[in-house]
Amino acid sequence: MSGNFTTIGVEGVAWGTKAATLTRGIEAETTSKPSPNVEHTPSTGMRPGFSGEADDRHTTNTRGGTYDLMFDLLSKSHSMVLGGFATPVITTPVGATNARLHTITVANGTLPSQSIHDGVELLSGTVDHVDVLGAKLREFKLAVSPRGNVKATASYDYRTLDTAASSVTPSYASSPYVFRDDDVTTTLGGTAICQRGIDLTIPSGLEPRKDRICAGGFEESQSKATITPTGTLNHDLASFGHLDDWLAGTSRSLVFYIEGPEIEATFPYFLRITFAAVKFNGNAYERSLAETTGQPIPWKATQVSGSPIALIEYQTTDTAI
Repeated sequence: MSGNFTTIGVEGVAWGTKAATLTRGIEAETTSKPSPNVEHTPSTGMRPGFSGEADDRHTTNTRGGTYDLMFDLLSKSHSMVLGGFATPVITTPVGATNARLHTITVANGTLPSQSIHDGVELLSGTVDHVDVLGAKLREFKLAVSPRGNVKATASYDYRTLDTAASSVTPSYASSPYVFRDDDVTTTLGGTAICQRGIDLTIPSGLEPRKDRICAGGFEESQSKATITPTGTLNHDLASFGHLDDWLAGTSRSLVFYIEGPEIEATFPYFLRITFAAVKFNGNAYERSLAETTGQPIPWKATQVSGSPIALIEYQTTDTAI
C-alpha cells in the first residue's frame, strides 16, 4: 500500500503559522502537489574572467507558490475545503437529528488561511513530510462526465513550503458516499436540464500576490477582486430558447444539486451550489450527422441585489468543519 496522503487544517493563529490540528484527510488525486514560485536573479555587474553568470553572485528568491488539490467529492469531511471561501455556518435543519447544513456564502472579505500537509513516499519506502503554509483559496472547480464521479479541484496560493515538516496522522470519514454523475440535477431558470458534461469554476476574488519590500517579500492577500463564476452548460438542443436568451441578454437562475443517500428521513446528503443569475456568453448549436444536435452554452454569474454571487450548501453529518 502507498504511504502517500494529504491532510488540511485551518490556521487559527496567523497567516502562515501551521494549523494546530492538521489531520483532516483528503483522499487526493496523485496529481495534487505544490508548485513553488522560485526566481533566480543573477548579478548583472561586470567582472573580468567570467563568460557566464558568476555562481557566487547568484540570488534565489522563493516566494510562495500554488497548490492544486484534486479529489472526488464525498458526502463527508469536505466542508473544510469548501470553507476556503468563508467559515461555514453550521445549523441543524428543522426536524433533523443527525443532519447538519454547512452554508458558505461567497463574497469579498477575509479568506481563511489553511495549512496543507503532504506525506510523500520515498524510494526507500519511508514517508517524508511537507507542509504548505498560509494557503488561500484562489478558485474551486467542479467537473462531471457521464458515468464518472464528481471531480473537485481546490486551487490555492500559499506563503511558505516546509520540506522538513513533522509527520501527522490523517483522519478519514467513516463510510462516506462518493457523489456520481447520476446524483446531479442541473436547474436552469427553474427547469431541470440533462447535460452531456458539467464544468464550473468559482473564484474567491483573491487579489494577486502582494509583492512588497519587507520581510518575506510579500504580504497577505484577501478577497478584493470582482468574483465572476463561470462554466459551460452542454446539452442537447431542445429549442432556440437559450439562444434567444443569449441574443437578448436574458438572465436565468442556475442551480447544481448533487444528492446522495438519506442521512435520516427527508434529509439526504447533498451539495447545492446556487447562482441567482447567469448570463450566456454565446454559442449557437452544433449539428452532427452522427448524434443529436447539441448546444454548449458558456455562462458567467452576475449578482442580484440581496443575493450572494454564489451560495454553497453542504448537508452532511459532520458537526464541525
